[in-house]
Amino acid sequence: MTRRVPNLTLLLLLTLVKISGGFPNGAPYSMCGYYKPSHATPEPHPHNTSPYRLIVSAQYFDFREPEHDYVVVNITSREGGPPFKGFVVASYDGSGKPYGSWDPSPLAHQVPRCKKPAITHNDAMPKYLTTLVWRPPKDEQQEWGWLQFRATVVKDLHNFWSELPHEVLM
Repeated sequence: MTRRVPNLTLLLLLTLVKISGGFPNGAPYSMCGYYKPSHATPEPHPHNTSPYRLIVSAQYFDFREPEHDYVVVNITSREGGPPFKGFVVASYDGSGKPYGSWDPSPLAHQVPRCKKPAITHNDAMPKYLTTLVWRPPKDEQQEWGWLQFRATVVKDLHNFWSELPHEVLM
């Protein structure tokens, strides 16, 4: 009997570690195109309750202006809000088609094997701000174009906000 208790305790501990872990190294390939966490909470909280913001430096790119051939994208906690542990940010052109790419970052990486331009967190450490840089395709023929950004931000295993729209930094 004494042998079973430690084995059962170890099994429960390993199960709790797996359940509480979520995706500490970012969203998996299965998230490509859906951008909803596949852990415990099945539905996101409403946008208007989000303690987080997706702030962009511009909602367009313009190759004729050097400061507009990229967009700075910030995921941030609202003032006094809680930190977040995870995120996925996706970029789209003005018509809603996946578009562009993300600069390499020590804080994030492209969603693995996802052909859509989505970037996700590298770890589950609490964050109040993450800054990313988006760029249009190198072979883009247009001189300029409208952009849309959407984010899923994860507070913890049970709380997330999906499809958060971008706000333009003024």
